[in-house]
Amino acid sequence: MKVYKALIIRREGVQISIDYAKCCADSCEEWNLPYEYIDAVQFLPCEEAFASVGMKKGPNYRNTMGNCGCHSSMIKCWKRIVELNEPCIILEHDAYILGDVRTIDIPDMSVVTFGGHVDEVDKYQPIGPAKKLTEITRGRGCHAYSITPTTAKFLLDELEEKGVTVGVDRRLMMSPTMPLYMCDPPQAVAWNRLSTSNMTDESNGAKFNRIKNSPSMCIDSWNLGLKTT
Repeated sequence: MKVYKALIIRREGVQISIDYAKCCADSCEEWNLPYEYIDAVQFLPCEEAFASVGMKKGPNYRNTMGNCGCHSSMIKCWKRIVELNEPCIILEHDAYILGDVRTIDIPDMSVVTFGGHVDEVDKYQPIGPAKKLTEITRGRGCHAYSITPTTAKFLLDELEEKGVTVGVDRRLMMSPTMPLYMCDPPQAVAWNRLSTSNMTDESNGAKFNRIKNSPSMCIDSWNLGLKTT
């Protein structure tokens, strides 16, 4: 099954997020990738954030309000994938599409990430179209990844049974318990700019985001696509 459409997470009422999401959507349009916006869960304490998407916080879970909102927003996307019954690529608002993400099959019970982080969007260019999946041991960031409806349902069932016990980035990318793949060559990036994840209201809390890629993400085709000047 191939990617059906993009689900772009944006924070209503936060102008930076709206602007980023529009930039992300424009990149989807450039590659004829259908998309829809998913309204982020925001400005809620952790227990309320998870409750808003029908889940509960596990007793030992510790994270910031922003991280809980991000995780809850991902849960909304997983539910939408189950509803559509098609694989989708989930894009955080700072993602940017640089190629066709619909040419490779997305396997069940796995996560496929589509690229790493860059400080400037023009610092990376795919060396060609996506040809295969390369398994990696660790990723960083849930900015651009795809799962199938089967995988989405498994993740939702797990949360309903156990509650939220670990952050979404750690669950899917940093300590994965299911196969994690990189699209090869990578076809998307996360464009590091001001982050809104820890904003406590519509007007303050943004800070510059400098996320480094896990070495495992830097497959040969990613390195070849990076511009050094």
